[in-house]
Amino acid sequence: LPAIKRIVEAAVHREPRMGASLLRLHFHDCFVNVTSILHTTILCMPYNDLDELIFFVFQGCDGSLLLDSTSAFETEKNARGNFNSVRGFEVVDQIKAEVDRVCGRPVVSCADILAVAARDSVLALGGPTWKVRLGRRDSTTASRTLADSLLPSASMDLPALINNFKNQGLNKRDLCSSLRWPHHRIVTMRYL
Repeated sequence: LPAIKRIVEAAVHREPRMGASLLRLHFHDCFVNVTSILHTTILCMPYNDLDELIFFVFQGCDGSLLLDSTSAFETEKNARGNFNSVRGFEVVDQIKAEVDRVCGRPVVSCADILAVAARDSVLALGGPTWKVRLGRRDSTTASRTLADSLLPSASMDLPALINNFKNQGLNKRDLCSSLRWPHHRIVTMRYL
């Protein structure tokens, strides 16, 4: 996906902080994931709730952070950890428009674009690269409530951060690789 790389490199060249911003967008999109809730409630769910259960399993890394509010849900952009904090949406919009133009129609999901842009932004800043598996589907809904309850808070101490990551199926190593102090949180999550 050279179009993504080209636009990310140009955005990072104009403003180097954009690299961290795109990576943070991807992290915040992926971290809103309810697999921890799934494990505790699956035994209590009736069989006819299977469709809802499947939605929850695939909640993370789904582009839900990119959605604006509708009458059915409030955007994750307004969650405490995101409001006036996450940025780079205009770069993602530019990438999506270019990828759709090059492909001749919408083929690549916004979730995949966000994942590739995060990788390419790290690379543009001189960091490592990794293989990005494609095939994510975009969410059609978002949950500010989940984002508020699951995203790590800037006020969390180390035990709270460890617990927060543990609740998402991540460990201390994941936490250490996801934080870069003092200015930006940068994630290189092992399962993305």
